Amino acid sequence: MEELNRHEKKFIDFIRSITKQDKIALFHDVDGDGIPAAAITIKALKQLGFKTEMIIGRGKEEMTPSEETIKQLRDGKITLLITLDKPTDKDPRAVTEIAKFSRILIIDHHSREAQLDIDE
Repeated sequence: MEELNRHEKKFIDFIRSITKQDKIALFHDVDGDGIPAAAITIKALKQLGFKTEMIIGRGKEEMTPSEETIKQLRDGKITLLITLDKPTDKDPRAVTEIAKFSRILIIDHHSREAQLDIDE
């Protein structure tokens, strides 16, 4: 079997760290790849026995979590955020703010623009 790369190992470790006590939210794009990514992720989490507490779909008007979205996540006591098809690194400040109260898994195919100040 082929050896896993660093990102694959981090992904597997992240998935294994999810517990029944986690409050999971998705932040995804509402285009042709963001919506299916959200649907597949919700189904996969359900098959693993986890419930998605909050689903936030945003289009091009909100490519990274806004102050309002960050407040919604914080007020919802979200402990695990999965972003899908969003170039979240365009606003590292938002990611850093969310990382104060939630673990974050970023799944995206866009080119990176910034180094994020979180455990990657």
